[in-house]
Amino acid sequence: LLKNDLPNHLIDIGGEIIINGKNKNNSWNIGIQNPNNFAGQPIEIISSKNNSFLAIATSGEYRNYKIDDEGAKISHTFDPNTLKSIDNELISSEKEMRNAIESLPNGNYQSVAYLDGASEETFPLRVEASLNVYESEIVADFNGTSMQVNAPLNAGPAIAPTSVMTVIKSFLIPSGTLNSGTVSPIKIKVPQKTILSAENPAPCGGLNEVRFACDTAIIGALSQIIPRRMTGDVRGTSNHTYIGGFDFQRNKPFLFYEYPSGGTGAFEGSDGNHAVRAFNEGENVSIQSIEMVEAKMPLFVEKNEIRPDSGGAGRFRGGCGIIREIRLKTENARFGHAKNDKR
Repeated sequence: LLKNDLPNHLIDIGGEIIINGKNKNNSWNIGIQNPNNFAGQPIEIISSKNNSFLAIATSGEYRNYKIDDEGAKISHTFDPNTLKSIDNELISSEKEMRNAIESLPNGNYQSVAYLDGASEETFPLRVEASLNVYESEIVADFNGTSMQVNAPLNAGPAIAPTSVMTVIKSFLIPSGTLNSGTVSPIKIKVPQKTILSAENPAPCGGLNEVRFACDTAIIGALSQIIPRRMTGDVRGTSNHTYIGGFDFQRNKPFLFYEYPSGGTGAFEGSDGNHAVRAFNEGENVSIQSIEMVEAKMPLFVEKNEIRPDSGGAGRFRGGCGIIREIRLKTENARFGHAKNDKR
């Protein structure tokens, strides 16, 4: 076009757009459409303004695609070397999750977890979850969850989605990639001003306590769908342990902080593991080295052992927790323990 003295033009090939020059005496304007609302207004307008050249490319399979003989959705993005459709990572992850969901029986599955507290009027707090499975999608709905409270047992809006995705991904597709394609078939509904989506002036704290209760509710609902693939519940609390004070021998303050693990839940065919992080915790730090504690703080670790038979009864038992006894070797220290008991 440029060689033929046509400097002002727009070329659109299936959503791949190149513009050059001006639209008469004005700039070119391109509307970006919401892929879930084809008939709606553009969600953004891109203008060429003073640019003499602008190119925009689209990708994905939400609109331009083909269904092959096996029912798979083929993207309109092609490999220039092979001229074959690119089954990219996002598309593959979404397809894998949808296939896993389609293997589940349709239905609505509900479960409730509880958080204890100090007031009989407010507590126990409820985290109520329902999983509505329909064809290739799951809707997780937390309607029925306790309203926000004037205590540090509220969480912001990220906790419930994190819990839902962690549990569903861990048990439906334990391996593989986690990206936006994975989460696309899963919708989450969290009522406002509840302990899972608190608003000012509710104090937000104890987030792991709330998340563990959220995990328990989702595990309970998913266990009704795929019981033989599930483990028992995770431990009930973050178990944050603090000892702080002044070390007179070293002439400085000290703070000892750790959060010992309980055991993991049993599953069909095996007991749970002893004193290690569960699948929903994301790291393996549990307790500090005895040698480091004793070398740097006025503390002496008198006992560190597995707590016998603490995983419960049954053919396959939960993993055991630990016993950890620490003796203080200074004065005027304080002990703190942040925990919450689930019911």
